[in-house]
Amino acid sequence: MQKKSRFKTIIKVFIIILLIGGAGFAALYGYNTWSQQKARAAMAASLSDSMETLEAVKGEIKEIVSAAGVVKLHDEISVYANIESSSSASAASEKVSEVLVEVGDVVEQDQIIVTYDVDSQKSQLEKQITQSSNNVKSQILSLQSMVAPPTSASLKQLQSSVDSAEKTLFDASASITTAQNKISDQRDAITQAEKNVETAQQAVLDAEKDIETNQKLLDVGGISQEEFKKTTDAKDQAVTALEQTETSLQNAWNTMRDLEQQLESNQMNVATAQKNLGNAQQNLVDAGKVLADETDRIKYEQQEIQIENLQQDLTDYQDQLRTIVESTTSPIDGTVTTVNVSKGSAVTSSTVLMTIADFNDLIVKANISEYDMPKLALGQPVVMTSDGMLDIVFTGKIIKIGDSATTQSASSGTETVVPVDISLDNADGKLKPGFNLDLEIVVAQVPDAVTVPIDAVLKDAVTGEHYVFTIESERLKRTAVTLGAVSDMTVEIASGLQDGDHVIASPTSSMRDGMQADLSDMAAMENRGNNAGGLGGLFGIQSGGGMRPNGGGNFSGGGGARPAAPGGGG
Repeated sequence: MQKKSRFKTIIKVFIIILLIGGAGFAALYGYNTWSQQKARAAMAASLSDSMETLEAVKGEIKEIVSAAGVVKLHDEISVYANIESSSSASAASEKVSEVLVEVGDVVEQDQIIVTYDVDSQKSQLEKQITQSSNNVKSQILSLQSMVAPPTSASLKQLQSSVDSAEKTLFDASASITTAQNKISDQRDAITQAEKNVETAQQAVLDAEKDIETNQKLLDVGGISQEEFKKTTDAKDQAVTALEQTETSLQNAWNTMRDLEQQLESNQMNVATAQKNLGNAQQNLVDAGKVLADETDRIKYEQQEIQIENLQQDLTDYQDQLRTIVESTTSPIDGTVTTVNVSKGSAVTSSTVLMTIADFNDLIVKANISEYDMPKLALGQPVVMTSDGMLDIVFTGKIIKIGDSATTQSASSGTETVVPVDISLDNADGKLKPGFNLDLEIVVAQVPDAVTVPIDAVLKDAVTGEHYVFTIESERLKRTAVTLGAVSDMTVEIASGLQDGDHVIASPTSSMRDGMQADLSDMAAMENRGNNAGGLGGLFGIQSGGGMRPNGGGNFSGGGGARPAAPGGGG
């Protein structure tokens, strides 16, 4: 009994479990079916919306690059002390006599704004002019003296020099004659002295023979010793006489040499006297000529050059005195923005006296992202607005694009920008330097463009091709297009569509070329990738379809994507 009772209990529990499990499965299956039906209904509504079409239309489109700008002075001019032209070597600077304007004063072009104390400079230049003028006069007189005719006194002196030279030549010539006569007489004296020497020599020989003869006689007693001594004494006298004649002959030759030297000296004196006479005679002749030789002509030309240099110096000093700057004037009409000098300040040609600006000539300076720079060009129109003047629109054009880029802080870190200057056509006194403006630069403007909304265009992430979907024979047709200008909401279709063509307004990522355009087929296509048996992922879209552009204008996903709007707010 107990076994049967236990068996029945087990069967009852099993039946209860089966009933509970069946009820749970029925509830789960019913919820799943309800969820799928709800999801299909939502997808059908979404697909119905995505199948909406619109026409490509013709109209004007503008591509805009937005930026922020600051109003600046177009040209703030630095006014320098214009004293360089009047500065001399001893006057490298001047002192300010008076400053006639203050910061904020409105000045006109050529209005005197600063005067200088130039009295000392004038005095120095006048002194230099006087000295230079006197030097010129003195050198001119020297030049004139070179070509002036000789005076009677100078001619008399020159003639006297000729007469003196002639007398000297005459005396020198006479001395030669005298010397020649003396030499002739001395030759006779030498001849006689030579004869005397020969006679004396013969006397010595005769005396020696007498001694030899008398010696023999003495030896044989033919003569006495006294008589023999007379013979030797006669020889001694003959030798002495010979020595005296030889000395006389030597003296005669010495006298001849002296006379010959005197003759040579007299001859040189004659040559000198002849030269001096020639020079004196030539000087007398040249006295009647002007610039008689090359040396005189060279001196004359050198004197002329010196006078010319002195005259140039005189002219320079006179020009400096005539053009001396006593004041500085404003180069433009404008307002004084800074004053850097005061009375008594020493200034040079590099001193900035003050700055002057024309507050009616304003520009706007802006920094443009490097991504937008290729779109910019000189002359492009710019529309500008100010938060403080909402009802006024200012216009201008790009007048300068910077040659190099810089970096500046941005919300995401730093960005690379290029400075751009923009003219202001209608400031009308409403704008001041430092005002901030919002800029819209029209980088492209097509008056008669075929356009569609940006959302109607996708981009193939693989090929980079832009395309739209049209409907042809109740099927989707992928149509390649070429884009032109891009505005905030629309894009120009440069090629691929014509005015009036219909395109899918908001194509989905799962749309394919040739797909059936029927709503139920579209829903079935969308549902193929879902998990019908589970609760999650019922309407998950498979990857590889088209993607919307992300916030930075870049595209993601493996199929298609919307075209990005231009950077910088365009």
